[in-house]
Amino acid sequence: MYKYYYIFAAFLFCASCSQENAQTAPDTTTGPAAQTTNSTEQVARENTAADADGAMRAARVNFERQYPNATDVEWEEDANGYYEATFKQDGNKLRADYTQQGAWVETETSLKYDDLPKAVQEVIESDYNKDEITEIELVQHSDRGEFYDVEFKQKGKNMDVEIRDNGEVINQ
Repeated sequence: MYKYYYIFAAFLFCASCSQENAQTAPDTTTGPAAQTTNSTEQVARENTAADADGAMRAARVNFERQYPNATDVEWEEDANGYYEATFKQDGNKLRADYTQQGAWVETETSLKYDDLPKAVQEVIESDYNKDEITEIELVQHSDRGEFYDVEFKQKGKNMDVEIRDNGEVINQ
């Protein structure tokens, strides 16, 4: 006898769950959406968007910890797939890159030629044309340490030279 009560209770429970889902779920059985929406694809898109939002959130949290006094912050995804924050701090213009997982990669601070260490200026003056400089940045990199990235315009093309503060050219 108890067996029938349990079966009946299970039946009522399942029926109430089905009825609740029918009341709260959107109607996708009619109209053009029913013909074009594949629920598996939709779930995958929603999960990807949620993952991207979570990654961006992680980057923002790490950024706010690292740069609590930043102002005029703007975010974008750069060509390398990093989340890049462009901002100002202490009167300087900076850019900070974070991985898709939210880990800090590097920060670049825009500089003027006169802000460069003397050893870096000497390398530029002896090996390059300082009149062709288009951009100078102090780079603090998670793996490569600190260096200066000096961009030149030579023969219509951009050329980057990376120089340590002691004048050592590490990449060109």
